[in-house]
Amino acid sequence: MVEQLDGKLLKEDRLYVLSGEEMKKNFACERAVPFNEAMCLGNAAAADIFGKEFVSYRVQSLHTTDGEYVKKVLSPLAPFFALSESVCFVFGEDMFCKINLLTLAAYLDKIGYTGRAEAVLLKDESDFFGEKRFLQNVFKDAYAAYETLVLQRRMPKKFPVFLSEEDAFRYLDYKNGGKIAAFIRAHAGEKDLLFSLLREFSSYGLGDTQYLEMIKRYK
Repeated sequence: MVEQLDGKLLKEDRLYVLSGEEMKKNFACERAVPFNEAMCLGNAAAADIFGKEFVSYRVQSLHTTDGEYVKKVLSPLAPFFALSESVCFVFGEDMFCKINLLTLAAYLDKIGYTGRAEAVLLKDESDFFGEKRFLQNVFKDAYAAYETLVLQRRMPKKFPVFLSEEDAFRYLDYKNGGKIAAFIRAHAGEKDLLFSLLREFSSYGLGDTQYLEMIKRYK
C-alpha cells in the first residue's frame, strides 16, 4: 500500500482525488476518492460541470444510466464536492488522465474555490515510486481551457500548469480521427494492430476498448 508520495507520509487532513478505482486499491489513506470517469469518450459538451446537462451527456457517452453514473462517479466524489481546504490530485501524465484532471480542476476554477489544490503526476500511473511531478495551483486557467478545448474543441490560448499544448493537440487529434485513424487505415488487417496502437500512441493513454472501437470505425 502506498503510504507516501514525496518522502512524507500522506496527510490525513488532505483529500486525495485519484485516477480511478484501481489506484485507490493501493492507496493507504482514508481520505482518498477515485474519479471513475473517461472524459475523452463521447460528448462532454456541458458548461455546468457535474450539473444535470453534464450528467445527461456523460450517461449517453458511457452507455449507462443516471443511477449507475451517480453510484459509480458522483457518489464517490462526495468529499470532493464538500470542498476540502486542501486537495491533491494523483493522476498519470498521459492525455486521457490530463482531460479527466482538467474537468476536476475546471470545476474548482468555475465555482471560485479558494483552497489549496495540488497535483502529483505519475509518469507510470501504476508506479507510485517512479518518476513524478509535483504541481501547485492546478485550477488556475482550468475552466477557460476546459471551455475552449473540451466544449469548443479548439486549442486554448492559456493552459493550467498540468496541461501542455501537446496534450491538447493529442486530445483534438483523437477527437478528429487524426494520426490514430491514419495509422489504423495504414495497418488495417494486421494481426497485432491493437498492440501496435497501444505501443505507438502510449502518450494518449487510451485502452483496449477505445482502440477496438476506433478500429471498427476507421478500418
